[in-house]
Amino acid sequence: MEREKLKANNNAGDVLKNGYASSRKVNYFFVALARAAGFNATEVYVSPRSRQFFNPDAQETGQLSADVVDVRLVSGDLYLDPACAVCPYGLLPWYETSATGLRLDHDGGTMVTTSRSHPQDAVVARHADLHLSSDGTLQGTLSVEYQGIRAIERRGEGWRQDEFGKEKMFTDAITRELPPGSRFKMNSISGWDQNSRTIKVLGDVEIAGAVVPAGHRLLLTSAVLHAGEGPILQLAERTYPVYFRVPFEVSDDVVLHFPPGFHVNSLPNSVKIPAGAANYELNVHPEGDVLRLTRDLSISGFLFALKDYPALRGFYAKAHQNDGQQIILASAKP
Repeated sequence: MEREKLKANNNAGDVLKNGYASSRKVNYFFVALARAAGFNATEVYVSPRSRQFFNPDAQETGQLSADVVDVRLVSGDLYLDPACAVCPYGLLPWYETSATGLRLDHDGGTMVTTSRSHPQDAVVARHADLHLSSDGTLQGTLSVEYQGIRAIERRGEGWRQDEFGKEKMFTDAITRELPPGSRFKMNSISGWDQNSRTIKVLGDVEIAGAVVPAGHRLLLTSAVLHAGEGPILQLAERTYPVYFRVPFEVSDDVVLHFPPGFHVNSLPNSVKIPAGAANYELNVHPEGDVLRLTRDLSISGFLFALKDYPALRGFYAKAHQNDGQQIILASAKP
């Protein structure tokens, strides 16, 4: 503090006067403001899931290394992290959701669990407009939207980056989720500077491995943005539970333009796979002279016990099988 010539913050008034504070004192300051406005608010020390799950038997206070604010409303507890520079109102970083913590009160404290997130709180939505050539080349435009916690993650990774760094970050992240050998070139990004907005990245894309020319026919993978993906959870036996960061949703909406002289020869059936905490839906249907392909996969849990592993593995196996269903386009020429 002396080296940087910063004045110490000893109370909420100091924070307001000085205009700076540590993350913990930012949350203290928010508690003070909420209480002054008549709300029942207090600090909650939590064990962030990015480090460990809280173990009360360890009797180690160092586990409670993060903190959030609990505001008790008529509708229930509202957990916030005002010190999170990239969090919109009402959402926590993934590692502070469903986290065990100590809610401070006059009796010392009460153990609580922060709010659980839902798939719609962590969405990646991809929209592609693709043109297919007679030689099997598949290219066009791709927009990727990061919503909720997924946007928090991206902002957290890139908020100290310059424009070049952000472009590389998004280009690499989007390319990793495309079929092997695909290419993506970012053209623009919107929504970055406002935490409440969806981050939308737009660029040019060339998809590899989704189309196989076969004489006067073209064979396409139904889930074109997932072509070449291997099955998930391949092992029949597992030693540890399955752990995702958060419940999540991934959706694809693809418009596919035929090459001149080609028409639909065969389409797969629409598929729905409801499996409790996991859901999958695939639809392929013609719209005039284009095909529209939609795919949605959501997982509403984040920790799956070993007893649930066979069902979860079976779900992913069925999703992978249906992703590989073929669309057949035929040329009018023999």
